[in-house]
Amino acid sequence: MSNNKTASRRMTKQRQAIINMLAKSKEHPTAEMIYAAVRQELPDISLGTVYRNLQFLVAEGQVHEIAQGRVGSRFDGNLLPHSHFFCQSCGAVYDIPAYEAEISPECLHNMPGQLLNQRTDFFGICQDCLAAERVKKA
Repeated sequence: MSNNKTASRRMTKQRQAIINMLAKSKEHPTAEMIYAAVRQELPDISLGTVYRNLQFLVAEGQVHEIAQGRVGSRFDGNLLPHSHFFCQSCGAVYDIPAYEAEISPECLHNMPGQLLNQRTDFFGICQDCLAAERVKKA
């Protein structure tokens, strides 16, 4: 008889398919996008299974979740330190090499706890959207 805890931690074919999809993707896909891609390999997988496995992989630190408020979450298989650029026009998310801004001593002093990590995100309009806007105006 297998231990339930051990069974929940093993690498299932569904989890492996999700990890493989994220490793190949630079899009920072939503759960629905992951579902559509993984379903080509595993036609019987359900959207609920994708959501449950994403929650598990995020909790285990094997996948990063990029929460976007009302827009929902996107997922990132790149575990190396890096920042993100969020296009405010089309919603695309791009990787940016790790960027660390220096935190002022006053800011550190006013933190309600011990800082373990920091992440800087950038928000703007991507080159594709800027080019499309230029074409519209011409």
